[in-house]
Amino acid sequence: MSRARLPKRALTTLYHLRFERFPNSLNCARFNNTQGIASDDRHPLQIPFSRRLEAWNPNRLHWIIKTPVSISKKRTVRSWVMRRFRDTFIDELEKNGFNRWGEPVDATKRKSPLTGALAITITPPALTASVTEVRGVCNLILQKNVISRQRP
Repeated sequence: MSRARLPKRALTTLYHLRFERFPNSLNCARFNNTQGIASDDRHPLQIPFSRRLEAWNPNRLHWIIKTPVSISKKRTVRSWVMRRFRDTFIDELEKNGFNRWGEPVDATKRKSPLTGALAITITPPALTASVTEVRGVCNLILQKNVISRQRP
C-alpha cells in the first residue's frame, strides 16, 4: 500500500522574519520591555540591563528565535521547537564558516563578520515540520537575509 504524496509545503510558511541590517542596542532581537527596565531607576533589573546595553557590540550578528503561544500552550513544546530551530541555525552558521555570533571561524579566509539583528518568529506549521524542512528554512534565512546583505 503506497502513501499518498502530500504537496510540498512552502518553507516560508514556517516562520516570520524581521531583519535589521544596521541595528542599535535596542533592536528586534531584544525584548520589548528592555528600554523601560533600563531607564527605570527603581527596577530591580535596571543595573544588569543597562550594563548589557552598554556592552552591546555592533560588529556581530544578534539573533533570537521566538515561539509564541499559538504553537502550543505548553512551555515544553515551545522550548523543544525553539531548541530545534536554534541548534539547526547554529549548524547552518558553522557550515558557512561562522560561529554562533556571526564571526568567521577561520581568519585566513578574509570573511567579514555577519552583522545585524535578526528575529525569527516560528509559526504553528513548524511544529510538524521535518528535519530537512527545518534545515532548509534555516539555510534559506541565512543565505537570503543575512549573508547576501553583508559588505564584501
